[in-house]
Amino acid sequence: MYPKNFELRDQFYNKIKNFPLAKNVVFRLLEEGNLLLFGGAIRSYYENQFSTMPRDFDIVVCTKNDELDQYFYNVPYTRNRYGGYKINIYPVAFDIWSINSTWAFKNGMVENPNVENLTKTVFLNYDSVVYDLTTGEVYDEDYQKAKENKKLDIVLEQNPFPELNILRSLVFKTRYNMDFSEALYDYMKAWRKRFNNNEEINVLSAVQLKHYGFEYMTKKQLYNELQLIR
Repeated sequence: MYPKNFELRDQFYNKIKNFPLAKNVVFRLLEEGNLLLFGGAIRSYYENQFSTMPRDFDIVVCTKNDELDQYFYNVPYTRNRYGGYKINIYPVAFDIWSINSTWAFKNGMVENPNVENLTKTVFLNYDSVVYDLTTGEVYDEDYQKAKENKKLDIVLEQNPFPELNILRSLVFKTRYNMDFSEALYDYMKAWRKRFNNNEEINVLSAVQLKHYGFEYMTKKQLYNELQLIR
């Protein structure tokens, strides 16, 4: 049995109720299967109960159907190279994909696509949090341990975005005053060895601007943090 939190669901629907297109997307998708909130949006709820709009809502649809276009009529969207859908209905943004198209499931890194195993598909334990909008169940054991111990650790090392994972590790470390596990430290140390003349600073800075659209960390801050990883 997993704990339930119906207030989270109520706050989510309350946040999007004044944006009809966004609300319609969610209710249409419910016809396809259970909807799972994933990662950062749930952390936003834990931190401020959605008092501010999350940067985006990651929603995983419990379906074997990878083609969800029919649910987005009259809604502008783009598709990424992994089959997901990006929808911007200002100020609400969604990243939506089917559970089977989750990278770790699709590439055989994690078996048996289901809600419990979805928490095992992330790189960082701080992202290992899933909320079932249909049942109200919360799957956040690894996240809560990370928060309690203030230690970032690797859940699944195989990932198509190593630079983004390293950047986010640095951001979380500084924002929440956390430490790195030995495994994460070694991973970052090995990654740094691929570069010369501190070129990794420019790489992470470019990734940051592409992902967030602004600087969470200056190049000087990135440099100072990476100097601790030798």
